[in-house]
Amino acid sequence: MLSERSRNPETPMRADSASAARANAESRRMRCDDVALVVTDGEPPGRRVQIGDAPVIIGRGAGVDLQISDPTVSRHHCVVWRASGRCWIRDLGSTNRTRVNNRPTRIAELFENDVVLVGQTALTLALSIVPPIACGVVRTG
Repeated sequence: MLSERSRNPETPMRADSASAARANAESRRMRCDDVALVVTDGEPPGRRVQIGDAPVIIGRGAGVDLQISDPTVSRHHCVVWRASGRCWIRDLGSTNRTRVNNRPTRIAELFENDVVLVGQTALTLALSIVPPIACGVVRTG
């Protein structure tokens, strides 16, 4: 059975649905110290590129942070960066577009396990939560 919202997109979301959607998005936000894109299909396989304070440019041109040797990848295909604990991707006007979870995108927020397609190469966003002991916090008792 279709909900009122799915039958009529102009129908506003109920307050409880909106807050549940916000809570879901909040739970998926980056809350870690180590965010990386890992090449999961394509070349170079297994390569891991940290997403830190500086933006990461992906493409086939010289001087990019992750170079992909694929004729369907633009010289400067897309850029990934972190801001306020969130991870973002922007297509840089590439000929064959950047895809996130198989959807073409110009700009999108990335979440853990999202798959970014750049040409024929798949990159997966991976998070590593740093345990409290590694941060210098020692729990006693």
